[in-house]
Order: sequence, then structure tokens, then C-alpha cells
Amino acid sequence: LMLHQSNLLPHSFVEVDDVVDVKGYALPHASPVSRLSRMSSTERTQNSPKNSRPKSNGGVWGTLTSFLWSEPEFGRADNAEAKALVREIIAACKLNSLFIRSKELDQGSLLLLINALCLPADDSERNIVLCMELLTEVALANRDRIDMFWGNISFVFHKTMVNAGAANLQPFTGKLLATKSGEGNPESVVFVEPADISVPSTTSNRVSFIVLERVTVNLLRLGIRLLEQPNICDSLLECIEWLSMLPEEVSRKLAPRIGIGIETVLRFNATNIRSEKGWTIICSLLEKYSHYPESSSPVWNVAANLVDSKILKLHNVFKILDIINLFIRTDSRAAVAPRSNLKGGQPMNKTKVVASDEHTKENSAHSKLSKETASSAQRAAEAVSLFLAAARHVYDKDFCEDSMEHSQNGVSGSSKLSCRDGCLVDILIKMKSMFNDKRIEVRSSSKRCLDDVLCSPPPSMQSETWLEIFRQVLIPLVEDNVQRGEENRLRASSLLARAFLQNVVVLARLDSFSLLWLRVVNILGANLTHSKEDTSSLLYVSSLETLKNLMMVMHAEGLFDTVSTEAGETVWELTWEALNSHAPESAVLLRENLNHFKVAREKSSDNTSEEPREQKLDLPSFLDLKKSAQLPGDNGISEESIQEPYKPPDTATAQTSSNA
Repeated sequence: LMLHQSNLLPHSFVEVDDVVDVKGYALPHASPVSRLSRMSSTERTQNSPKNSRPKSNGGVWGTLTSFLWSEPEFGRADNAEAKALVREIIAACKLNSLFIRSKELDQGSLLLLINALCLPADDSERNIVLCMELLTEVALANRDRIDMFWGNISFVFHKTMVNAGAANLQPFTGKLLATKSGEGNPESVVFVEPADISVPSTTSNRVSFIVLERVTVNLLRLGIRLLEQPNICDSLLECIEWLSMLPEEVSRKLAPRIGIGIETVLRFNATNIRSEKGWTIICSLLEKYSHYPESSSPVWNVAANLVDSKILKLHNVFKILDIINLFIRTDSRAAVAPRSNLKGGQPMNKTKVVASDEHTKENSAHSKLSKETASSAQRAAEAVSLFLAAARHVYDKDFCEDSMEHSQNGVSGSSKLSCRDGCLVDILIKMKSMFNDKRIEVRSSSKRCLDDVLCSPPPSMQSETWLEIFRQVLIPLVEDNVQRGEENRLRASSLLARAFLQNVVVLARLDSFSLLWLRVVNILGANLTHSKEDTSSLLYVSSLETLKNLMMVMHAEGLFDTVSTEAGETVWELTWEALNSHAPESAVLLRENLNHFKVAREKSSDNTSEEPREQKLDLPSFLDLKKSAQLPGDNGISEESIQEPYKPPDTATAQTSSNA
């Protein structure tokens, strides 16, 4: 350290290493000093403690240091030759080999070396940073036995951060190795508590940014290289968690380095984090640094990559989805939009700015704000799509054990469902909350993703899960939109009806299918009642057409008779009672259309038995009916379904319609 203070150590010895991002570039520097060997003599003087010249203890090293510190100032011409000779001797000694080859030291010697690298806070920043670099080299050189010494190494990092001004760190609780009577042999090494170790204490409350920056970088370096060690994985993550406890001004300055650093750590080691505790730490870091514009983009990249790379497991899926949800939220917990470097024309000079009027300035500011708002809405829509991808990954082979039951990992907490089905329901509940978002991009993405899952469910999903989906997702969604206007009411009820229609064969196996069917009929019937004043409205036409398609499918599959037999009640009659209570005039038209369909179906059956190969009756099949019941989008239903709006018929009109 005395040689380092005198700027006599080789550049290769004091040169600091850095973390590189996923493209191989070094992380952005928050301070102008990247190499300790290039600090100016002024910085060295300012960072050196007063009266820090060492006393000579005799011997070769004592004579050498006395010679060095006896100089009145650096760079005197008469000492140039002597200093050159000193540097040559030091280079020949290869001091750095002591740390690079520290893996050859025995336990006691290595322990003494680690403890020697813990300096008091009143030492120079230059020396403290050098010790952090050397300590990191020692840790990386001893990867094979790092679990034995990790407590001591992490203790030095912890003490250095506290001495540098990170006062919010929790007290250190790990186990430490210590030597008996100062001996350095393996037999004298024992485990002790941190309180039993005498360590240098803080003498200043000043925050040392350069020290905290180097500790941050070195913790990230250790994370990249050592998280593959299962014995220290969780303990190392606890040390990385200290980065969320830095002083606010330091966190803000280091945000770009920490954001990209965490992205790099997870790129190489996401599969090595196997505990719920580890993912809790990672997600707490991601949440904190999603609130800084400089680190928001790396956090988004991490969340998207975790979903796309199939890292999702039972113990981390909802923690990762909570991070993704930060980019959808609009409250105080929402992730901030990253700073965008908008490329425009040549910057205006000072005279032009003065000459421009206030209207031009306001338009420019409004244009920039609009671009940022649109970008934020687009990213929120992409975040909703990640929920869809996560719902698909729930049924991956390695997500969880097939025998596990769902145990309140999300918000539903239905213990009757399997682990996978329960997680799917919880994800759908989260997606439901985005259905009525104020941003059209998010609304459209939520509707599309819900429709994708519900109309193409996983093949291994149990039929009982549908009851939970209707009970906790679809029916509450319709009820929430009853008072939100016809457009939202149409979107919600159409989604419910389409999910029912696409999965009616599976739903028919449920014991409570008749109750579910009547609930759907009542929801659509209530839409007819709400819009009976305007029979040309999209809500009325769509609900009437959807009811017709549903009942035709039920007839085509013979489900009315099957369900009535199993339920012990006539579902057909109960259906008409429900419709008559809501819209009797509409029920008349539906009955006539269905009677016509029933007659045509019977003729089709007779012709099939006589001439099966020449049947050409133009009757809707089950698949045709499912395809025809398209879910109306945000802009309304298809043009074909509203070419002839329905009007309440009189007797002549009904007879004409029947004949037609």
C-alpha cells in the first residue's frame, strides 16, 4: 500500500477490472476515473490521510520506504534514476502473483491475507479501492474452496460499504473463520461470530462514491463468476442485495451500471438461482432500479428474457410477473419510462431560441411528451403479451411437479386445482385487471391475450378448471363492465360467450354445466333488455346473434337432452323461461329460427341415411357455427352481422321471416 501510495506499483497490478454487458462492452462509468493507476498526483494528495507517512521499522523494506517518503515532492530530477530502479525491482518481484496464486496458500495463510485487506475508513480511497480489487482476485482464484472463506470475504465487502457511507445495510450475520493466537496454520482455523472479530471502524460519515462504485462493480463481477457455486449462491445474492440499500444519490448515479450489471449476471446465471429466496432478492433489485430512467431499459430486458428463456418456475413466476406489471401500472409504483435520445435536426442556437414564440415551444414540448406517452403505452401492451407467454409456460414439463396442488401462489388460492391450473387461473385474474385500462393499446392487448388462452386452452388443463375461470375471471369481468357503457359491456360478454362456445363440449362434462349455461343465457338476455330501446345497436345485434349460435350448437351436439337427463330438469324449458323474462320479443324470433334449423337438421339426417354421398343441404355444421361466432373487437361486430338490423316483428313479419 505504501508503494501504491507513492505511485510505484506496475500498471498491470493496479489496473481495475470491469463488468461487461451482454454485447461485451464495459458498463457505463458514473465517475471519470476508470483506472486507479491514472489518478493524478493532486488526487492522490487529496485522498491521502494527513500524517500518513509510515515509520521505518528497519530492514530492507524499512529502508526502502524511508527513502520513498523522505522526498519533499514527487518527480524530483535527482531522484528520477532511483525511482526508476525501484520500479524495476518491484516489477521483478511480481507482487501480483501472491494474489493470483493465492489458491496455493493453506487455510490459515489465506485467512490472514483476506483479513489484511480490510482497511479502516480513514485510509485513502486509493488504497481501499486497491484492496477491494485484490480481494476480488483472491475470491476468484479460490473458487474451489470459496464456500469456506466466503463469510470472511463478504464481511470485508460489508464493512467497506458501511465505512464508505452505506449506513442502511443490515448488520452482518454470516459465519467467519478466525485463527487462534494469530497463527497461520490450518489447525488454528475456527468459525466465530462477527461480534468476536475486532475490525477497523468508521471514523467519518462522508459518503465515498468511488469506493461504493468499485464495491458495486466487484460484487457484480463475483455474481457473474460465482453464482454457479450452489453452496454460496444464496449468500452471494444477499450481498448483491446490498446494492438496493445504497444511499439515494449513489443509487441514482450507479443506476446504469447496476441495471446492465444485473442483466449480465442473470444472462449467465439465471438457471443457477433455484431458491425462492434468491428470486425474491433479484426481483427486489429489479423493482428498485426500474424507477430510474437510466436502468429502466435493462430491467425490462431482464423481465422479457426471463419469460422468453423459460426460466419460469413455480417459486418465481409471480415474482417475475410483478416486475413486468410495473411497466403496465400507472400509479406511484410504476416503472419510469427510459430516457430516449430523440434524434432531430441541428440544435437551435441561442438567438433562435429567444426569437421563437411561446406557441412553438409548447408544441415542441407536447410533441416530445406524446412520443414518450405512446412509447410507454406500447411497452405496456407488450408487457401484457408477456403474461400470455407466462400462461403458456405454466404447462412446461419443469415448471413444477405434476402431483403438486395449488397453494395460493397468486390471488385465487383454490386448493382443489392442480398446481399448473391454479397458476393459470391466477394469471388470468391479473390479465382481467388490464381489460378496462384507459390506454387503447393495453385494452386491445388484454382482450387478445385473454381470447387466445380461453379459446385455445392447454390440452392438459382439467375440465374443473373452467368453473374457476368462469367464476373468477369471465363472470366478474362482465359484471364489472355492466355500468361502463355498451362498448365495454359488449367486449366482456362477447369474450365470455366465445369462451363458452369454443369449449362447450368440454364444459358439458361438468356436473354444474346446466347452471353455467343458464348463467350465460341470463347475461346475454340482460344485454337484450338493456338495449331493447335501440334494436340496431351493436350490443343488441351481437347478443342476439350470439344466443342464436350458442343454441344452434347445443342443438347440433344434442346437449340439451344430455344435460337435462343428467340434471333431472328440462334445460330447454328453463332456457326459454330465462329469455322470456328478459326479452320476450327477441325470444319469439329465436324460437322461429331454431325451429327452422331443427326441421332442416332432421331433413339432413333423413337424406344422409338414404343418399349419404349426395347430401348437399346447406346447413351450418358445428365447426361452421363456432367460426361464425366471432368475438366483436373494439370497433364493433362484423359488417355481415349488421347489414339488416333486427326490428321487433309483427305477425306478418314473423310469418314472412319463417317462410323465407
